[in-house]
Amino acid sequence: MLAAAIGLYLERSTVAEAHALLVRADPPANAQLREAPTQLTLHFSEPLERRFSSVRVLDQSNQRVRVDERVEFDDADAALMRVVLKPVSPGFLRVQWQNVSAVDGHRITGSYPLTVLNADGSVPAGSAPEASEGTAGDDPNPGRVATKLLLLLAGSVLA
Repeated sequence: MLAAAIGLYLERSTVAEAHALLVRADPPANAQLREAPTQLTLHFSEPLERRFSSVRVLDQSNQRVRVDERVEFDDADAALMRVVLKPVSPGFLRVQWQNVSAVDGHRITGSYPLTVLNADGSVPAGSAPEASEGTAGDDPNPGRVATKLLLLLAGSVLA
């Protein structure tokens, strides 16, 4: 029975865990906008843990762009974050987000660029930031899992 439980766990651990990945954004990643956005809306693949999820917007000098309020969450859609921006000058913006999935508890970080075009429609001087995405935490170690399972079973037998 113990071997079957360990075998089932090891088989399950090879399946990729779900994470709250960025599915789409409004305005979309890499957008070149004639008018500065007044808000950003980020849609994720699963519900978010609100206390541990946030959005920051940086300009091309890595200075934080001021926002009207904290991140807003939608009660009708637990996988949505929104932030309202103060007026933004033409230039490159980097939207940095981080979240913790309410489903699996994994922390994910990422960023994507936006460009606010000059009044004449030209691209501002400088270069756009790169998009990125990453996770925090390690993959499960089958040896440690098996050891913990054995210790739990031994403790249950003793109890």
